Amino acid sequence: MVSVFQTPGNVKNINRSVIQGVKLEELQINDERLKNKLQKSYPEGKVYVWGIGIPRERRVKKLWKSKWNEIRDGDYIIFYVSKAKNPPYFYSSRVLFKYPFDPENLKELEEAKKISKTIWENEKWPLLIFLEPRSIKPLDLDQETFMDIIGKFLDLFSKIYDENRARKVKKLLELIEKPDKYEPSRKPPGPRPKKDLLDRVIKAVMDRKQVILIGPPGSGKTNLAIWAAYELTNGGKNGYWDLVQFHRNYKYDDFVERMVLKTQNGILKLVPEAQLFVELCNRAQQNSEERVVLVIDEINRADVANVFGELIYALEYRGYPVKLAYSKNDLIVPNNLYIIATANDIDRGTFDIGVALRRRFDIIRIDTSEEDLKKMLQEQGMPENVISIAVNIFNRVNGLFEKHMGKKGVGHLFFSDVTTEEDLVRVWENRIKPLIEAYFLTSSIVNEEALNIIKDIDKGIEEIKSKIKSSP
Repeated sequence: MVSVFQTPGNVKNINRSVIQGVKLEELQINDERLKNKLQKSYPEGKVYVWGIGIPRERRVKKLWKSKWNEIRDGDYIIFYVSKAKNPPYFYSSRVLFKYPFDPENLKELEEAKKISKTIWENEKWPLLIFLEPRSIKPLDLDQETFMDIIGKFLDLFSKIYDENRARKVKKLLELIEKPDKYEPSRKPPGPRPKKDLLDRVIKAVMDRKQVILIGPPGSGKTNLAIWAAYELTNGGKNGYWDLVQFHRNYKYDDFVERMVLKTQNGILKLVPEAQLFVELCNRAQQNSEERVVLVIDEINRADVANVFGELIYALEYRGYPVKLAYSKNDLIVPNNLYIIATANDIDRGTFDIGVALRRRFDIIRIDTSEEDLKKMLQEQGMPENVISIAVNIFNRVNGLFEKHMGKKGVGHLFFSDVTTEEDLVRVWENRIKPLIEAYFLTSSIVNEEALNIIKDIDKGIEEIKSKIKSSP
């Protein structure tokens, strides 16, 4: 069963009692039956609860009583708060239990009023619904779609009702039960970066709120960015983090908002639909005590000015609204939203993010070194002769890039999966050699130094291949 609540309240209330939870000892509960039930339901000592007011009108009050009695433990509820000119914040949860256990019991009702006043500084929401913590989630739902699904409902709360009840319940359950596209608790896939480097990035993000990690491919920028996001959100326990990779075809409509066709009340309409960045801004506003971190991988591969649009202003002047292109809604980039971007600085023509965006981001160079490569290969158990060949490739190729482009072109992580001589041959032939050819041996450019380097390394690789073939 699904219950729908249009409940008086505000974002502060929802943050306190639904998102953050209230310490059980703060409630100073006198009802021993309630206290025991809460201790059993919330062993960690934090209570998650939402409150409803009692209507005064006799007719509505009678209908309210029957609807309240219909709500059962384990039911889903959808509730929201909203303010004028702001979109509503929709949340769903399962019901653990209700209190008062008997709303006609004046003693329990007084206890509930006291709890309401302790939590929300007002005793007018004494009908308490205690929530299952792991089921609490924000819904990706706009008000028009919500109204289209449920139709009419009572001023205070209502079971879904009309001839299409089953269909509408099914739609709401699909919204509630679909997997959350944000996975804040997922652990980074790569190894943990060096502590000093990770701490440096985290400090820069906290100070500046948006940074770009720039360096050669294979230097560990993306892994570092993901780990920083993971640490900033305390492994997802104190916020959310998500990752997006920019590419040549990525645009404003993918990142900020787009126009889509939707059926509303049986009429096909072209309506604005929020995309990733707006969703994260909304999420950060709704959870002001938590950190929301966006990792943008390969930020320089897209036309950044086109993707960001009016956000270029909003990123610098956080807290001030900008009007979005399609919806004309005001968007504020909250102070608890952080951006960690990565950029490959040897891609020709791609690191053109413009002065306007550059000055809004701190730029942190993530370099690579022979020492990093040696240490990694030694940890992977590679023999010294193979390490020597890998280091030679690393140094000669990076020397070529530094001479002609002013920066390294190959990071130590190009060799991250090298555990045998066969792996080293594969990395050279399938990854590093084609990279040299792409930059220095094209139809319009033939670099003699690059040709000689390829020739020399090929000779050493052929010796390894011969040795592999002759091995029993």
